Amino acid sequence: GVVVGYGTFEGYAGYRAFAWTANSGFTVLETYYGTIESRALAVNSRGVIVGSYQDLQSGQRACAWFPNVGVVDLNDLISPSMGWVLLEATGVNEADQIVGYGIRYGEMRAFLMEIGRIDGDVNGDGCVDDADLLQVLFAFGTNDPTGDANGDGVVDDADLLIVLFNFGSGC
Repeated sequence: GVVVGYGTFEGYAGYRAFAWTANSGFTVLETYYGTIESRALAVNSRGVIVGSYQDLQSGQRACAWFPNVGVVDLNDLISPSMGWVLLEATGVNEADQIVGYGIRYGEMRAFLMEIGRIDGDVNGDGCVDDADLLQVLFAFGTNDPTGDANGDGVVDDADLLIVLFNFGSGC
């Protein structure tokens, strides 16, 4: 139910990343201060959107928009000692594994980044808390992937127990 991409919008110079849903229409995704352009290229069922942004200071950088967190420069999630500059994230799967390309020690390379997902953190904000519990409760008895903590296709007692047993993790 979510479409992502990039386009031109009145009031913005350059391309801007957007998300579209039938309920809310087009939403320009937030970026960092000084961003010249941004592009959203992929989204998973949990609402993690990946792409890139560009500013005058850093140039092009891979980023992700996480539900309830906002935009995150993926370069901030890795150690500079790894030798990477992640330029663009091009895909994200249901396990929140992000793929894209960047430069490592001067050579263009593909990357696979595995974002640490905490069991029970159904909203992806890095903390198992009341928001996750409510998300599971509101989706209980459905096949809504946003409340399916164990990925079995249905929101049931097992998902509720995963949230309860991990409550407070990552917070």
